[in-house]
Order: sequence, then C-alpha cells, then structure tokens
Amino acid sequence: MTESISINSSLNSRGTDIIKGYGKTSVTISELEAKYCQELSLARDINQFYMHIGITLRYMGFSEYSFSRLAAKSEIPVPLFTMPLEMNNIYFADAHFECDPVIQYVLANDKPIFLSDIKNSIESLAYDTEITKRNKEMFALLKAYGYNDFYFIPVKASNDNGTVMLAVATKSQDLRMFRNLVKKMKSQLTALVKAIDFVGTKKFPAFFLSELEGNHYLINPERLELLQIMVRDDLKLIDAAKRLNVSRDIANRWIKSIKRTLQVDTTARAIYLAVKAGLIDEK
Repeated sequence: MTESISINSSLNSRGTDIIKGYGKTSVTISELEAKYCQELSLARDINQFYMHIGITLRYMGFSEYSFSRLAAKSEIPVPLFTMPLEMNNIYFADAHFECDPVIQYVLANDKPIFLSDIKNSIESLAYDTEITKRNKEMFALLKAYGYNDFYFIPVKASNDNGTVMLAVATKSQDLRMFRNLVKKMKSQLTALVKAIDFVGTKKFPAFFLSELEGNHYLINPERLELLQIMVRDDLKLIDAAKRLNVSRDIANRWIKSIKRTLQVDTTARAIYLAVKAGLIDEK
C-alpha cells in the first residue's frame, strides 16, 4: 500500500520543478519518488547531483543535509554533506563515530528519529558511563556549530546492502519550529532519500558504492537496451528480443533481473521507473 500525500504549492525554481504542477493534487509516495528520480537523473555530474539535492531541501526549508550509506566498508570518495568541514573533522578526530548513538539506532531501527529525542533519552539517565559522556560531548559539538536538532531518515538501500540515511537540519532553528517543519515534509523527505540512493548508485556508483560493493548492482546495459527498444519502437518483449537476436527465455530472464533490481513486480512498472530514473529514454 502506498501512502497518499498532498503537495500544497507548485515550485518555480528550475532546480525544484520536480513536483511542479501537482498543485493540491494528491499523489502517492511512489509517484513522488519517481519525480525526484527524474529530476536527480538530469544531473550531468556529481556536483550537479549535489546541487539538485540542496535546492530541493532548501525549498522544503532545510539548510543542511548529510547522506550516508552505512554498509560501506571503505571510504566513499566525496561524502554527501553540507555541514562545516571543521566540525566534521573534529567529529572524526575525536572518534565520536565509535559510540555515536544515532548510528547505533539506525543500524537496529528503520523509523525516522530526531536527534533531540536521542539526546533527551541519554540525558535522562540517572548515571553516566564513558559512552554517555562521549555522547554528550558530541551533542555539545553540534550545538557549538549552531545545530539544535537533526532529523534522521533511515531506509533500506536500493541494492539491498544495508541501510542508507538522510539527515537534515536548519541551523539555529527553534526546536518546535523544526519539528513542525519536519512533520509537514515527512513524506517528501522519505521519498527523497530513496531517490538519492537509487539514482546515485545507478548513475554515480564511484561516489556511492565502496570498492567492496563494486558495481555489480548496476543493470547490464544490454538488458537496458531491451527495455529501450520496447519503449522506443513500441514493441512487445518477444519482438524486442528478436531485434536483439536473443531467445524468449533469455529476454524473460533479463526482464526478471531488471524487475528485481528496480524492486518492481511488472514490466510496465520497470519501464516507467527506468524512464523516470533516466536509465532509458522515453522515446
């Protein structure tokens, strides 16, 4: 079942016209994800990809963001984050990641959470341990750089390899105002994090997949060509297979593989999502 949401305003900026035109029309999460995928797939390079994400989030009202793939076992070349580099360097230099309560939470849970909820839970403890002391030092670091709260959205990675997470914040914003903003944009944020992961791993694998993951999650170009021929020439699967000189059985296996990768149940949905993600052209 897909959740229905309402978008109450259209967008004027080129960078955020991904949901333009919906007005007050109710759209499903899957449709919104497809719109985000479509816009993000227009990026010609990784810098444009980052720009599209930032513009979209700024329109929602969030000034800062961080995207991470928690299953990556080796360093990703250019992490997606907009927080101050100095703060990030201190975070790693002081090894806060070793006992970061957010990481521990999202590794065991798939529900979004506010940093302030984790912070309140730790500070309400009647005792202190070495870990809680280090947690409080991390909270103080974030506060020193103007971050009163964060909202973390963990979702299952599109390639089934662990969890990905989007964190958003607005510097110096009142806690109550921030929570109200998140409440209003919760569905959009969930759709966006899925789109970032899906398009990023497919279009910019060098910046999203660690060396240990490799690129084997990408769709084989020959299999995408099968979809492309079906769309471009309006052919049935068997006719497209003949065009490529492959058997019906091979074509069916290719389609099954594509549907598994895109996490859809029908060929029509696979074509729709492949077009929206920029993997194939509409015509």
